[in-house]
Amino acid sequence: MEAKINFDAYFENALNLNEDELQIREATLPLLPDTIIDAHTHASHQRFIDEYDMPSHIKAHMMSTFPQVDIEQSQEIDRKLMPGKEIHKIRFAHVYPNLGQRAVTEYIKSENTEKDSVALFGLSNSPEEIDYTISELETGNYSALKMYYLNSIPPKETVYEYFPHQVLEVAQRQEVPIILHLPKSLYESSNEAIDVAEKYPDLKIILAHIGVANVPKPELGSTLESLSKHPNILVDTAMVDNATIVTEALEHLGAERILYGSDEPLNLMRIASFFNPDLQRDRVLTDYPYHWANQAEQKKWRHLITTPLVHSHWRQISAIIDSVRTLSHNTDEEDSSLESIFNTNAKNTFPNM
Repeated sequence: MEAKINFDAYFENALNLNEDELQIREATLPLLPDTIIDAHTHASHQRFIDEYDMPSHIKAHMMSTFPQVDIEQSQEIDRKLMPGKEIHKIRFAHVYPNLGQRAVTEYIKSENTEKDSVALFGLSNSPEEIDYTISELETGNYSALKMYYLNSIPPKETVYEYFPHQVLEVAQRQEVPIILHLPKSLYESSNEAIDVAEKYPDLKIILAHIGVANVPKPELGSTLESLSKHPNILVDTAMVDNATIVTEALEHLGAERILYGSDEPLNLMRIASFFNPDLQRDRVLTDYPYHWANQAEQKKWRHLITTPLVHSHWRQISAIIDSVRTLSHNTDEEDSSLESIFNTNAKNTFPNM
């Protein structure tokens, strides 16, 4: 029997901050700008999920943890996690295949607050979907374009399969930045990003998750350096909680090309990465019984968690702050870098912000 996604319990648990999270919040918020632009957030609504037959491979993935966080709940997250801050968000539909992203996008457009912006979730599985994407881009109603390689079965394997040239041409002409989640890791797909940057030099390209670097391999610095030669390539920090990766991005791209992104609502998960010796690959540990968590694996390796588990939200922000502090020569430089990453860069990148 498939495990149930107990969204209400997950959400209630996530918004009940533990003592460690409260302490981190108290120490962290004074360091951040008063106004923060979150360049990478997902939204949906329960009615879309109620009608959705989620594929088993998506349900088995942690991306399915919070499938239906709506805009009202998103505002509740801000009040709990970032009290006293003015949060502006770039919102786009959840990425699950065949979810009905057109309807979700219309929901976001109708319910979004004035301070937030909408990224079009583009579709490209048929000529009709490509026509839809182009038509929507030409309305001028969007601050960005998101397209995703997993939004099809089977998944797309190359960037141009899900970001077709005719769509990229219109995005460049309309001056709409793209949010590009590479089909493989940064180490495997960086040449694809560079090819897009060279073919579309006036198109701003935001590599989600710092290009999906995942782990800081020896070639991380040289890979980021190759990207740095293309001024239209930027990165966002969504779900990046490794300070080494953020530090390398700062060193090779500079603070002015890094945008804060939370990956809300996935930033509510309390998880930690670990290397599973049995599987010989990186896995995730959690102390909460999410439906996707392999309980036998969790029980066997839970002793490896040596620090309190807190929201990914705090781990991501801490990685940025720690990296900025490492490379800054004084507090003025530190404040300037944080202002750029958490506010100014997004304001300069996205129209209508």
